[in-house]
Amino acid sequence: MPLVRVFVAVSISEEARAAIASMMKELMRLGERIRWIPPENLHLTLKFVGEVDSQRVPEFESALDRSIDGFSQFQYSLEAKGCFPNWNQPRILWVGVKDTENRLVGIHREIDRNFQTLGIPGENRRFKPHLTIARLKQGAKPEAALSAFQEFQLGEYRVDVREVHLMRSALGPSGAQYNILYSASLRSPYPETVGH
Repeated sequence: MPLVRVFVAVSISEEARAAIASMMKELMRLGERIRWIPPENLHLTLKFVGEVDSQRVPEFESALDRSIDGFSQFQYSLEAKGCFPNWNQPRILWVGVKDTENRLVGIHREIDRNFQTLGIPGENRRFKPHLTIARLKQGAKPEAALSAFQEFQLGEYRVDVREVHLMRSALGPSGAQYNILYSASLRSPYPETVGH
């Protein structure tokens, strides 16, 4: 059976995507050996699943529905910037997320729990919501780009979260291409009114 590489994510707003793309464009001139994420691929990963049999996708769709049951639509905002594992040995550059009510953490926890019943290992690291914007090649430490990244003022951007997506990652000659396999809708924060 064909395998598909899947993960769970939420989207970012076009305004936030444009702001990050603008920042990346500035930084690209300052450092080589940095692999920047194409702006159209920017997303906030809640759970990386890996390769699964394509016939099992409906199981993951159902598990995703169960995971978000009870969660309402919410907002998060972009905030601090950072890198993994640390500034002395940077491997991944990221933009941080402020989620005051910990909705992302809560949804991640439920996804982790429900996907474990399908044989997907649980996370053993604390979940830190972030947007990966670049990966540094082994041994690369472009000081000018890193310094500019730390100092760059991204601004305050709020992102509405109305859906959680089961995504497919297909690796091609020009890098990874992502497409949505399934979207699970969060509840409206407003009670439905019947009649007038």
